[in-house]
Amino acid sequence: MVNARVARGRRTQEIVANWFRQHGWPEAEAVPAALPGRDIRKMLGLAPEVKATERLDLTGSLTQATANAAGDLPFVIYRPRGYGVERLAFWPVLMRLDDLTQLLRDANYGEQSPPETEPPHCPAISGGGLECELEPGHGGQHLRRVTKTVNNVWRYGESK
Repeated sequence: MVNARVARGRRTQEIVANWFRQHGWPEAEAVPAALPGRDIRKMLGLAPEVKATERLDLTGSLTQATANAAGDLPFVIYRPRGYGVERLAFWPVLMRLDDLTQLLRDANYGEQSPPETEPPHCPAISGGGLECELEPGHGGQHLRRVTKTVNNVWRYGESK
């Protein structure tokens, strides 16, 4: 028998999947709670984690979403106590600051030309052999692709 907490979590995942189906991701579907990985699938490039707990572990939830993202954009959707479907649009969403900044830049927020600084996805790592390449992105912006060398072999890493 399923307890009330587990049932609420499953219903919450279905509610979120339905929200996304109605807002541009027609194939979005909730993943059964027994299966590992992200909570909503068939959202190309996105890795949502859905939480309906009374006490939300912010960093733990974001770490879980990131671990399940496989290079996609991780974020956490939180259903607070007392927030049913009628207040769904007010459920908080949590994501990493660098991901939010990139989303805002891709949507043309901020200055047209960011200051000449080292890109956030290309930290200077002593002996790390890290390099960034630019490629076209949304709205004429540029996405950063991190490249690093391992044993003198160049490999693509995280793409944002």
